[in-house]
Amino acid sequence: MKAIVVMTISTLIASTSVFASASGCSAKSAGAQRPLIELFTSEGCSSCPPADRWLSAQRAKIERGELSAIAWHVDYWDQLGWKDPFSIAAATPRQRWLAGQSRAQVYTPGVFLDGREWRRWGSAAAPSTDARTAPALSLDVERQDGKLHANAVLSGLRENAKLMFVTQTMARDSQVARGENSGRLLRHDFSANALSEVALKNDEAQQSYSVDLALPTGAAAVTAFVQNDQGMILQSTQLLLDRCQAP
Repeated sequence: MKAIVVMTISTLIASTSVFASASGCSAKSAGAQRPLIELFTSEGCSSCPPADRWLSAQRAKIERGELSAIAWHVDYWDQLGWKDPFSIAAATPRQRWLAGQSRAQVYTPGVFLDGREWRRWGSAAAPSTDARTAPALSLDVERQDGKLHANAVLSGLRENAKLMFVTQTMARDSQVARGENSGRLLRHDFSANALSEVALKNDEAQQSYSVDLALPTGAAAVTAFVQNDQGMILQSTQLLLDRCQAP
């Protein structure tokens, strides 16, 4: 890989459950904090495919409600021989901001756990639900008129924070024609398509927010997470929509 630097427990989760309905599904994370892993990756980076595979291998934990995962395809590799078809404009600014909070460099593959750089991802087991007290977060998603209607309900927030919604593409193959991965067929899961956010206040016992999101093509996922002003993830939840019944 060519070096790129841009500037830089508890494993039991009885408190998280998933329900399916005819047009959507819902998940609830309450009492315990569900970790969020964010991978910053690119098809232009030859050391990224192992990280992509590692993230895909976390699906069983995600299905059990123990973990949430997002793959952000950055765009700063796009001018270096291959434009990543999964790269989005929101990915690079998010990585730079998180790296600033952790006093970390910006590179690929870069992994953040609950908003802090996590270099041990390749040698350590992915975390499961943390027993520490956390806000309760529920997420309901329904398919309506070719879109996803998402509603999140949050309670127990004790500090100012933001609520983020991320739509994601699952199980997509990509044939790379140029660059460091030229000739390779890559498989991607949890690839972020779009990011939406709303500001929250800590003086309300319960808060409810609804957003309409573009429906990704094929298998999809939706992640909601709560992040404080220092970038720490206070709570997350994630829905794999292929586990919900089609309308």
